[in-house]
Amino acid sequence: MKTSLRAAMCAILAFAPFATAGPVLVSTIDGFYGGTYYDTPWLTISNTTAYSFTNVQMILTGYQGLINGIVSPTINLADIGANSVQTDVWGSLPGVSSSIGPGNLTAVDFEDDYSSNSNTNPVGACTIDDRQYGVSQYYFCANVGNFYVTITGTWNNPSYGTSGTSIYAQFSPGQDPYNIGNACGNTADCFIGWEGLDPNGWSETAYDDHSPGGPNGVLANIYVGEPPAVSSAPEPGSLMLLVPAMGLLARRYRRN
Repeated sequence: MKTSLRAAMCAILAFAPFATAGPVLVSTIDGFYGGTYYDTPWLTISNTTAYSFTNVQMILTGYQGLINGIVSPTINLADIGANSVQTDVWGSLPGVSSSIGPGNLTAVDFEDDYSSNSNTNPVGACTIDDRQYGVSQYYFCANVGNFYVTITGTWNNPSYGTSGTSIYAQFSPGQDPYNIGNACGNTADCFIGWEGLDPNGWSETAYDDHSPGGPNGVLANIYVGEPPAVSSAPEPGSLMLLVPAMGLLARRYRRN
């Protein structure tokens, strides 16, 4: 029976993923809200290497609330030179609309897209009412929803050949149950409110308090390679599937 157990365990391990080296880390991206660019999101993409980033592109994808499933046009960002930082501000992103309106993920003051929407909830989710323009901030209260960001480009490092290599960053403001790829991982304290919305996607909360901001924290790492596909639901870890099966085999072995 020992031979049978050994053979069965080897069969299970044969289908388990082999340990591989992690992706090559190139640099990082920080997220900001408010501050220098009042009441609007902005990102700073750092290039801390000796080689330029070119063909840098960004796409935004809604994954919550009223913007769930909405995808922005491709945004062609400027090249980022060696040892430099590029700041990208909503409302002045190149080649896309800055106008506030439902579904425009690139608008200045993005979270006001759904002002006075039928899905507003001024009593519960929204918590600030500063009336700074003579209008109740509750007018802007809505379950807008957060979006995740996919950035791609080319790192012109000659170690990867004359054409360099593809790089990417993919991240959301908070937890990562969909394998989007956050730098801070899938934990409850991961959320960084750089979009002016709370973890559930509501506007007019403490995350939109108009205070000077930035940096709010490292949102994402930039890696060599192509962005992974985003899952539609959390995936269980391979080891979580492997351990019960091995336990079952062990019990069978003890009975024989």
